[in-house]
Amino acid sequence: MKPSEPAANTSDAPAVTLIQRLKDGSVHPSTLTKEQRLACVEIMYGEGYSFSQIAQLVERSEKTIKRDLADIAAKNALNPSAELARQIVGRIMLRSEAHKSRLMRLARGSEGSVGERVQAEYLAWQVEKDTTVLLQTLGYLPQRPQQVIGDVIHHVSGEEGELSFDQMAQRLQELESVTKAAGTFTPELAQQITALTLKLEHAKLAYATQQLMAQQPTHDNTEPSDGR
Repeated sequence: MKPSEPAANTSDAPAVTLIQRLKDGSVHPSTLTKEQRLACVEIMYGEGYSFSQIAQLVERSEKTIKRDLADIAAKNALNPSAELARQIVGRIMLRSEAHKSRLMRLARGSEGSVGERVQAEYLAWQVEKDTTVLLQTLGYLPQRPQQVIGDVIHHVSGEEGELSFDQMAQRLQELESVTKAAGTFTPELAQQITALTLKLEHAKLAYATQQLMAQQPTHDNTEPSDGR
C-alpha cells in the first residue's frame, strides 16, 4: 500500500480525485478536512453509494454520514426568488438547446440507419416540445391558447386601451407561432385566430371611420331664412 499523502498535498485535489485516492489507499481518510469529506460524500451519494459503503471508504460511522448529508442538503438549500427562477430557466434553456442540437446533428448526419436518424429528429422535436410545456408550467408561456384569446378580446374591446391595433395583430401572430411550436395549434384555434383577426380589422376600420368623421366641420342643421 502506498504511504498516505499529507493533507496539504490534497488541499486542491478535486473530490473525484480524492475518492479515487481513497480507494487505492494513496490517501488516508484521516487526512481529509471536513469540507473535503463532505465533497466526497456528496459525489458518492449521488452515484448511488449506500451509507455503509460511504462510511467504510471515509472511515466514519453511518450516523456521521447521515449528518454529513444533512449538512450538504442545508448548504444546497435555495430561497425562492424571481432572480433564482430566471437563472434556473436560463440553465434549462441552455441544456435544452444543447440536447436538441446534438440530436439534430445525429439526425442530419450520415451515421446510423434511416430509422435511427428519424428517431433522433423526433426526439429533438420532443425536447423542444417538453421545454415549451415546462415553460408553460413555470408561467413563462400561456398554458392554454384560450387564456391569450380572452386577453386579446379584453384589450380589443377598448376597456383599458393598453395595446394598439398593430400590437394586437402582433399578439395574434405570436400566439399562432407559440402554439405551433408547442404542438397545440388546432383547427379550432386557427378558426378563433382568424375570427379575431377579422374582428380586429373591422374594429380598426370602424375606429378610422370615427376619427375621419370627427375631423369634419360641424354643420348647422337649421334651415336658412327666406326673409319672410
